[in-house]
Amino acid sequence: MKLNLVLVFVLLFVFGCVSSPKKILGVSDTHIDAKLEKLLLSGAMVHLLVLAPKELSVTNCNFSDEIFESVLRQSNVSLESQFLKLHGNHSNFKLVDRSNLGFLFDEIKIQSQGLTSGQTSKIGKLTGANYLVVSSATLTCSNDNRELTHNGNSKLIQIETSVTEAIDVTKIILIYDEDNKDFLFKKGFVNGRLVDYDKDRETYVWAE
Repeated sequence: MKLNLVLVFVLLFVFGCVSSPKKILGVSDTHIDAKLEKLLLSGAMVHLLVLAPKELSVTNCNFSDEIFESVLRQSNVSLESQFLKLHGNHSNFKLVDRSNLGFLFDEIKIQSQGLTSGQTSKIGKLTGANYLVVSSATLTCSNDNRELTHNGNSKLIQIETSVTEAIDVTKIILIYDEDNKDFLFKKGFVNGRLVDYDKDRETYVWAE
């Protein structure tokens, strides 16, 4: 199965280039990107640390651990790439290098309860970041394992105050295609707005 590739697109699309059929939209497509762009245009320094999930909450799915682990490894890098693509033209924007910060992934385990002010302060001191994006995701499969629902939640947190400044919520439904031996896009929503998937451009488009 090519589930790992499909799920990478699913986990990342909220930070990708959501587009209309005629033109690709950019920094205003999600609440987090819009907030970041507003901060950057105001001249604020944004040193952003991205923490993707270390684990997925999975219900009723019978896929191998290797598939999910591959998705998570790739998503960590790709999330950063999307932020850099959208905001990297600003001299006051910097992605914090987390290549040597593996220990921070343990913070993800507590994200369902939220990060305390002490935890965010510690992350800031250790990394030099002043903003943090924390993502969570759940996967639920149908009884026959042929329909998969992905629910994602991402938060932009100001480290000094521990205040959540923007939240993006996504829902994607995939269905297994026997001919392609793969999960294909069926329906999706970003912040409640319906989206379709553009196979030619490998990105999501507004359906409305």
